[in-house]
Amino acid sequence: MTDPVAVLAASAPQAAAATSSAPARFEPADTRMFATLMQGEPALDPAATPTPGDVAHTFAAEFGNTRSFDEIRASMLQAYDPRDPIKSMFTVASNGMEAQMLFSKLHIATSLASSATSLFGSLLKNQG
Repeated sequence: MTDPVAVLAASAPQAAAATSSAPARFEPADTRMFATLMQGEPALDPAATPTPGDVAHTFAAEFGNTRSFDEIRASMLQAYDPRDPIKSMFTVASNGMEAQMLFSKLHIATSLASSATSLFGSLLKNQG
């Protein structure tokens, strides 16, 4: 790959001789950034792109190791130890964050399903 700054520097005297006005000088960093932007994103490898089955297995694995609200609640009650209040506090806080994450996952999933259903319904209504 050629360095865009070197190409610009080599062609500058020829371009200046060909035109009557002197060309504007660009900073080497700007020239390099422009050349990088013009090259674009690298092509995606089709083998690296996940298939819908891979995504489904990933979600199944992620939700498969999630405890239910009842299990989290039971764990909170079992974590209370009057002899060690600091450990109890951290365990209960950890269980509380886990319950909040589970609630957020369920809320996001149902919200996306609801919005998709609403969008589909409005598209059908506006079709005719």
